[in-house]
Formats: sequence, structure tokens, C-alpha cells
Amino acid sequence: MPTLEYLDPPRERVNSYTNNFTMHIVGSLLESGTSYHFNRLNISLTAGIVPVFFLHSSQKMSIVPLLDPHHAEFDQNTWGSPYLFVKLDSIIYRYINITLLYDTARLNFRTIDFDDNLNWINPERSALTQSFKIETSLLLPMGGDMAIQAGYGYTFDSTQFDGGMPNRSNRQYLILTARKTGN
Repeated sequence: MPTLEYLDPPRERVNSYTNNFTMHIVGSLLESGTSYHFNRLNISLTAGIVPVFFLHSSQKMSIVPLLDPHHAEFDQNTWGSPYLFVKLDSIIYRYINITLLYDTARLNFRTIDFDDNLNWINPERSALTQSFKIETSLLLPMGGDMAIQAGYGYTFDSTQFDGGMPNRSNRQYLILTARKTGN
């Protein structure tokens, strides 16, 4: 960070950063679903909501030698509301799986940061997260209702902090798991 050398007083341009963060979330899930079984097509639709969820988080951050004191700690108990999801899952010809999943959550929290004068602060933040996933995979029967699932997924994520512009990102992932197919 070469610009740190030009501050008054000048600061070291190389700093050591650590950020240890732990979070525990609890909430009650209300979930409902339905499924249809046709000759060569199984479709299930599931929706769920956590009306209010509570979280405890603990954060320890250090930036040496930039900030004095070099370390800051912050624990919080807060809440979010709601978390909800909708999932459409289909199995075609017993061997092909296509899944669509949408989820969203709102959360209010505090975090460790520093201000323009390089003092530790704990600003209150709000976040809205949204995610849409598309998955396609092959199902290789293992016997009974179990199958090995191997495939590909793509996620469209959006996170919006404090009502500002959403930060969007996309990522792809591989799927390799065992699953109950119900066939």
C-alpha cells in the first residue's frame, strides 16, 4: 500500500493483516413441498422460510503496524429476517437431474473497521443476499433408492450492503455426492 507513505504522519507501506471470524446461527425453519411422479419424470417443489434467525459472532482483527492499538475484538448478538428459499428439482428418465434454487436473506450486523483517522470503529451494516443456482447432473443408480450424483452447477450471487449498489458475482462448481432418488 504505497499511498500510506504519504500520510501525515507517514505510515509503513507493508502491514500484517489477520481477521479471525466465527458465527453461529439459529432459527426455526417452516418448510413445505409437493412432488409429482409421472412415467419418466419426477418433479418436486419445495419452499421454506426462517421468519427470524439469531446469530452470535465473534471477530478479532489485527493490522500491524498501521493501527495503534494493533488489535481489535468485537462480539455481537443480533438477528436477521427473513431467510427464504424455493427449490424445483426434477429427475428425467431416472438418470438426469436438473435443479433450480433461489434463496434470499436480510441481516443487520456490526463489524470491525477503521475510519479515515485510522481508529477502530464498529459500524452498523445491513445486508441483502440473493442467490440463484442451476444444477445439472447424471444419476448413477447404486441400488434401491440411492444414486451417485455427478454434475455441474452455476450460481448467480448478489450482495447489497446498506441499500447501495448490489455486488454481483457468478461461480461454477462441480457436484459429486450420493443422494436418495425415491425411484
